[in-house]
Amino acid sequence: MAGTEYEVRVIFITFDPPGLLPVCINSDRIDYLSSCELTPDPTTIEVGETQLLTTNLVANTWYVSYTRAPTAYATVTTPDNALPYRTTVTGVADGTTLVTGNVYTYATPPVLACSDTATVTVGTVVVSANPWWQTIGGSIHTQRTTGTVLRSRLPAGEYLIKRVTGGTSGLLSYGGGTVVLVGGTVSQDGWKAKSLYTGKTMNYAYFAKNMGVATSGQAKDWAGDAMTKPAYNANKVFYYQDPVGTASLAAVWNVANGQKYVVFVNGDLEIDQNINVAPGGFLAFIVSGEITVDPAVTYMEGLFVSNGNFSTISKYVAGVTNDSRLLVEGSVITWGSIDLNRNLGDAANATLPAEQVTYRPDLLTNMPDRMKSFALEWKEVPAGTFGE
Repeated sequence: MAGTEYEVRVIFITFDPPGLLPVCINSDRIDYLSSCELTPDPTTIEVGETQLLTTNLVANTWYVSYTRAPTAYATVTTPDNALPYRTTVTGVADGTTLVTGNVYTYATPPVLACSDTATVTVGTVVVSANPWWQTIGGSIHTQRTTGTVLRSRLPAGEYLIKRVTGGTSGLLSYGGGTVVLVGGTVSQDGWKAKSLYTGKTMNYAYFAKNMGVATSGQAKDWAGDAMTKPAYNANKVFYYQDPVGTASLAAVWNVANGQKYVVFVNGDLEIDQNINVAPGGFLAFIVSGEITVDPAVTYMEGLFVSNGNFSTISKYVAGVTNDSRLLVEGSVITWGSIDLNRNLGDAANATLPAEQVTYRPDLLTNMPDRMKSFALEWKEVPAGTFGE
């Protein structure tokens, strides 16, 4: 089993004089590990981008050293002396390198227990074949500060944030690290800033408290995990779901002009039906766990807030099945990470984003008053860092 320890013990016994009881016993111990798989393998990064590779041990060892060959295309950090045993690979030039993780066990001198390799390709993927994502009119922020904090493999001439027709583009802000856009740029306006968000943590607990969701014993509005859109009730402040498994949508949701729905999901939510919100309407899903979007969904409108990750699921099989585009109108706010996985295939990827989020300011206007919060905070940043 991977990570299982095997021990070899060498015992030294000295007799003086021969034939009598031993007067000295000493031993040395060597631990062996049955597997040291290095993942992910293979993987692709751009020049200047970083990727963590992990040696998948479940027990401590002395240390793991890392090398790469040839050395011209990437650098690696080495050694790592504690679980989880990892190396950071940084792309330097276009090409392919083989990274090796060497596991050494407790012994004097150290003994090489096992090795594994992973292939890293740097910058040699055809840009037009890569899936990518984009926003229209809205801003993008990430709190991550190290490594590759944001990546969209934009074709040449494309923008991460496109202008609304007749308007301006949004702002890209990030805590630090590297932003990878391959052939494209941030926006027509070029607005970006290295800045952390220091405001309120507007997550499930925050909105639940503001809107009166009980911390325990809150009555559910659905008997099962699948949620049909309830008949509209103007006096209903929120709807509550506490799924046994994963909450889902029983059918397409259509929210009409003048209708407002705020849905709290105490758990995970799978969006497996399209969602339409007419101008003048409002819908928010506020989720304590993760939000996943089924490959069949092509359109979803509203505010989507999750404590955990927001992920799109792919059905793509190269040369067999392509994904459909996902068009989102509204906002996606996650306190975990965003994982966008759709792939339209080489031809469509050349010109179309697989996932596209269009900002809907009318949703903020139509938001129920008990959800609204206003806070303005000015923070001075070091001279010259605006736009980095």
